[in-house]
Amino acid sequence: MDPPGVLRRWLAFGSVGVLGFGVQFSTLLVLAGLFEINYLFATAAAVELAILHNFLWHQRWTWSDRGSMGARHVLERLVRFNAGTALTSMAGNLLLMWVFVSLLDIHYAVANVMAVLLLSMVNFLLCDRLVFRLAHRGYGRSLSSWSGNAARAVVGSIRRENTSMPDAAATSRADTKESPLPMSAAPPNRNAA
Repeated sequence: MDPPGVLRRWLAFGSVGVLGFGVQFSTLLVLAGLFEINYLFATAAAVELAILHNFLWHQRWTWSDRGSMGARHVLERLVRFNAGTALTSMAGNLLLMWVFVSLLDIHYAVANVMAVLLLSMVNFLLCDRLVFRLAHRGYGRSLSSWSGNAARAVVGSIRRENTSMPDAAATSRADTKESPLPMSAAPPNRNAA
């Protein structure tokens, strides 16, 4: 990607992230503070809500130039986004929240801000390289379909190379002035005595 494109995308990603953080933070405050739900369960629910919020914005704005190829493609992106951010946002947030709150005795609200900031770059790279990669024809094909196409391309390439190279058997027959054609199809030898 070109640097201005990266900067624009990073700013859009950051803006969506700020909005998503608002969703996550307010959900955490309501669940943990108002309803007194355990901070880890509240964090998990808040992160998932923010994940869904962020996906919608990233699909429609941050990576809108990387169009999708229909509802199935959007659903596949959502699954990749949710799975990828589950590894970084969910697992990362839960781990960092546990470390910050339980081990370092930092208030859960401050710990949440710290965790989100630490994980933002990882999420950006994950989204840019895996989730919102460019859509292309044949998207969603199985690996066996791709490997089958690759095998056909290699075989076709070998066949083209073989037709442009002289046949070793034909060369040896030409050296002995024999016709490379079968006897029934060979023209008569006019030089014979």
